Amino acid sequence: PEEIRLRKDKIGFATPEYGWLNENSDAFKGYITSDMNEFFNVNKMQKDWDELLTKQSRTDITTLWRFINLAVWRKVYNL
Repeated sequence: PEEIRLRKDKIGFATPEYGWLNENSDAFKGYITSDMNEFFNVNKMQKDWDELLTKQSRTDITTLWRFINLAVWRKVYNL
């Protein structure tokens, strides 16, 4: 319907990154390697990994999820 199509407050589908992060914590932690040091403190992130996970929001796109996406993107495109 037009009233829904034209609505300005629509949002896209949210991804379940909170669950993904917690269920696959070790696998995602493996993406945070020393080649990411120019973007963030890798040693601190690895040391504080569990604490970072517990502080993540359950509903918003998380900062940690964005770091992981950056790391994956760099590996995929060899940057």
